[in-house]
Amino acid sequence: MNRLSDRFGRRMTYLRLSVTDRCDMRCVYCMPEEGEPHEIRQEILTFEEIHRLVRILCRLGITHIRVTGGEPLVRRDLPVLIGMLSPMDELADLSLTTNASRLSPMAEELKTAGLNRINISIDSLDPEKFFRITRGGRLSDVLAGIDRALSAGLTPVKLNTVVMRGINDDELPDLVRFAMDRGVTHRFLEVMPLGSVGLENRAGFIPAAEIRKIIEKRYPLEPLPFHYGSTAQDFRIAGTEAQIGIISPVSERFCSSCNRLRLTARGRLQLCLAYEDGVDLKKPLREGWSDDAISDLILKAAYQKPAGNHFAEDSEPVYQIAMSGIGG
Repeated sequence: MNRLSDRFGRRMTYLRLSVTDRCDMRCVYCMPEEGEPHEIRQEILTFEEIHRLVRILCRLGITHIRVTGGEPLVRRDLPVLIGMLSPMDELADLSLTTNASRLSPMAEELKTAGLNRINISIDSLDPEKFFRITRGGRLSDVLAGIDRALSAGLTPVKLNTVVMRGINDDELPDLVRFAMDRGVTHRFLEVMPLGSVGLENRAGFIPAAEIRKIIEKRYPLEPLPFHYGSTAQDFRIAGTEAQIGIISPVSERFCSSCNRLRLTARGRLQLCLAYEDGVDLKKPLREGWSDDAISDLILKAAYQKPAGNHFAEDSEPVYQIAMSGIGG
């Protein structure tokens, strides 16, 4: 029985689980060139602490977990954690989002450990442009990671592109073709006004309706039914079985059906990507609270989940912590 509900009647079944605030890229829409301050190692949850909190959350109603970062694959021995989480009876799906810079040599091990599927970020098909967007990433590593994920059976593989005006908006049809050729789904995301780069993100923002128009210059799109709890409006490419998704947290909010909670690498339960509201679970965990006491704390926090974000307001960035510190 799901006990995780808020005052608006939404039930939470999906956890975004950050395992590190570190990343081996410095993407322009995520953080400044010099990067962001990192938590010291002692402040990051251990695998055993993550396992216990996830077990509690699953007993309360979480059935789907997506492992995130930062870049989750920089966390040492990540397949060990996947192997600790995957056997949980309540867990229907265990997935991971990655920049794929380190995926190729790890894909098989992750699959063997129990990872079901994977999302991979790829913001350009031009190696030089990719290098500039990520400030140092190598497109060849990502392409190798995509191929290895497919061969390892981490499917369905989904590709993510953050769309930015004047940077990669000219590549959207090519990215669709790239995904079609590999039999995977490509999803295009509105850039969000988060962190110290939030103002720059507003300047590069392209709304979902315009993203669709850009793609439809080459590929006619047929809308598919929207599923409760989804972040994407899915489309079928006319005359094919291929699909794309457009994620619009700013221009076409999906907050009314949000079923997500976020657990940061430092043990904070975040209720919404756009608010600093939440509760610290690390302190009671390390103070020896019982599972029941921690459960009560989580239930009270979840009940206060905000109605929705206010990304569309033309103001200062709404949240000063970078995406790498929240867990995406």
